[in-house]
Formats: sequence, C-alpha cells, structure tokens
Amino acid sequence: MKGKPISITGQRFTRLVALKHIGLGKWKCQCDCGNTHIVKASHLLTGSVKSCGCLRKEKWHGMNNTRIYHIWENMKQRTMNPSANEYEHYGGRGIKVCDEWIDFKGFYSWVKTTNYNDEEKLTLDRIDNDGDYCPNNCRWVTRKKQNRNSSMNVNITYKGNTRCLTEWGEIYNIHPKTLSSRIKNGWSIENAFTIPVASKSNRGIGNHVTTNRIVNQYDLLGNFIKKWNSIKEASIATNTSLSGIGRCCSYQIKTSGGFVWRYDENRK
Repeated sequence: MKGKPISITGQRFTRLVALKHIGLGKWKCQCDCGNTHIVKASHLLTGSVKSCGCLRKEKWHGMNNTRIYHIWENMKQRTMNPSANEYEHYGGRGIKVCDEWIDFKGFYSWVKTTNYNDEEKLTLDRIDNDGDYCPNNCRWVTRKKQNRNSSMNVNITYKGNTRCLTEWGEIYNIHPKTLSSRIKNGWSIENAFTIPVASKSNRGIGNHVTTNRIVNQYDLLGNFIKKWNSIKEASIATNTSLSGIGRCCSYQIKTSGGFVWRYDENRK
C-alpha cells in the first residue's frame, strides 16, 4: 500500500508555488508570470522544472544579468508574489503589471522608447502611486524623487506649508525616519520638527556618561518639561538612573524613568 504523498503545498520552487496535489504525484502550481502549470513533484524537488515555461522563453534576449532585467523581475515579484518582501505595499494594495509587460520583451520595447540608461541608475516610478505598472503611468526618475513619491513618505502640513517628510527633514536637518518615528510615537508636529537631534560627537562613547552636561527633560510625547544643570542633578531630583539618562542622551535607549532625555545643544 502506497503511503500518503509528501505535502509541498505553499512551497516555492523558483517561479512556481505548489497549490494542490491532483494525483499521480502531480501538483497544480502557480507561476510568477500568472499562469498555472501541472508539474510532477519529483521535477519540482530536483529543480528540473522552474517555471511554466516562461523562464525558458525569456532567455532569448541574453539580458538576464542586466540591471533593466532585474528591474522588470523585481516589479513582477512585488506585484505578483505574495511571499515577496514588499508585496503588501504593491500586489497587496491591488497594484498590477499590465498584460503588455508580463513578458520581458514587451517591457523592454517600452524601455527603448524612454530616456533610460544604466549609467544614471534611474529607477522605475509610477506617476500615480495607486496606479498600475503600465506605459501611461510609469517614468524613469532618480532614487531621491522616487522616495518622495512613495506611499510611505506622507505629506505633513506645518505652519501653512505642505511638504513630504523628506523635504521637512532637509529643512530641519533631521532624518525623515526620525521624524516619522517621532510622529508615530505621538509627538506633536512642532516638537518632532524643532527638537534637535544630538550630534554624533555628543552621543557618548560606550557606557561613558558626562554627568556635568546640561540636559533637557521631555515627556513621552516630546513636550519640554525642564532644563537641568547636569545629569546628576536630574537623576537625584527625578529618582532616575544616572546611567539611564546618559544612555538616553546618547541614543542608546529611547527613554529612562518614563521620560525622554536630551543633551542641551545650546550650552556645552
């Protein structure tokens, strides 16, 4: 009596994902190109079959190791492969690749009509961030411009001006990720933009703490509470660990004693 066949449901084999066993050792698979394909489990496990046949067809162009080919391949992965790292931001939001571009030949025909060249390291950008990958919605831009068009780079209105976080970061000399983290943690827009980030030279080395530096105390929303003449004074008055305040000022930890601590940048 034959045993139950090994289950490979959900497993990926290059471009194929096994969907269900249909008998006689064969599996129905989903290919990244969108086609379904019936394959023997033995062929999947040994790697003799890697796609529905689309991979073999693509090798005609001899461009598999080029930058433009990888751009096309990554575009399909993030829109068609639920296991891809960025799928939730693309395919998971309903972003699709147009039928014309499913095949590399169609995509490359469009590329040749554009201003793309490898030396400039341009990236593929969608004009409408909620639209699909298609000729009418795509262009080549610098990485910086693409980041500004990203759904993860929200627009913020402050003092009557609306800009993306990248631009606000450039204006206030604070990294956009720091601004985003502050806002997500409940900081007011004004505090997120105006409370300075300690310079690297002031962040301390190892566990060393400069106890005579002036420090500022903030609540967890970034609201200023009080200026202290030294870490030691703040530690005694607030019953907070001396090293904890120092490590918070040095960005080794986020908070200490229920407060945010920062060296005062105006006085050394």
